[in-house]
This record gives sequence, C-alpha cells and structure tokens, in this order.
Amino acid sequence: PPAPDGSECGERRKLSKGERRRRSGLPADRREAHLRILADHFALTTTDELTPAHIADACALESSVPNPSWVPHGKKVVDELGGPDEVADFVRAWRRHFVETMKPRFLSAHWSVDARVANSTAAVFGGKTRALEIARLHNLGQPS
Repeated sequence: PPAPDGSECGERRKLSKGERRRRSGLPADRREAHLRILADHFALTTTDELTPAHIADACALESSVPNPSWVPHGKKVVDELGGPDEVADFVRAWRRHFVETMKPRFLSAHWSVDARVANSTAAVFGGKTRALEIARLHNLGQPS
C-alpha cells in the first residue's frame, strides 16, 4: 500500500532499492533499521517476513506528490519581469551586456543584440498554435 506522505514513500522506495542492490554493503545495524522501516510499511511483525516481492513492491512505490502551489520557473520569470515584451527587453539588455563586457571577436554575421527574441512573437503565432492544438484534440479518437 502506498504511504500517505510522498516523502515517506520516497524514503521507503530508496531503502528497498538499496536493499536490492547492496545486501551486504551496509553495516548490520543500519540494514536492520532499513528492513524494520519496510516491514512496518507492510504491517509485518518481523523483518524476517519480508520477501523479495515486498522489496519489489516497495521499489515501485510512487514517491512524487503534486504541489498545487508549484509554478514553473519560466512563468515566475515572465511574471516578475512583467510580460513577454519585458522579457524581450531583458534578453536584449543581457545581449548588450555580453557584447560590452566580453567584447567577442567571432560572432556570426547574423547575430545581433536587437534580433528578435525566440518567443517574443508568441502572440502572432498563438492563433496558429491554438488551431493546431484543436486539430490535435479532434484527431485523438481517430487512428493515425
């Protein structure tokens, strides 16, 4: 049975994987403590009751727990800077800083501080992206 807490689950999974790999590599007292945690997880009274099947089940425990307040790093950066236009200004400022500080001698002839920033025109292509997404969703039930 999965543990209620993802961190506990992850710890049990890690212990069981270690048990599968390094049976004799751990000091006896430490190995016994790990086996006790696994036995407790499976509601066994002794560690002698642990079987290879228990170890395999513990190795397969899901240890990730979704965090509802998690925000991707890229979104945080864009939000902090104020939006896509400000991100493009920020990128150009760093390009300028790079050229002024590093004084590169071998930049491509096509490289420019003021070149378009990769996703700065996302709004222009947004309609096309949405249309492709809708088409993909419509084709989900059909064989490809």
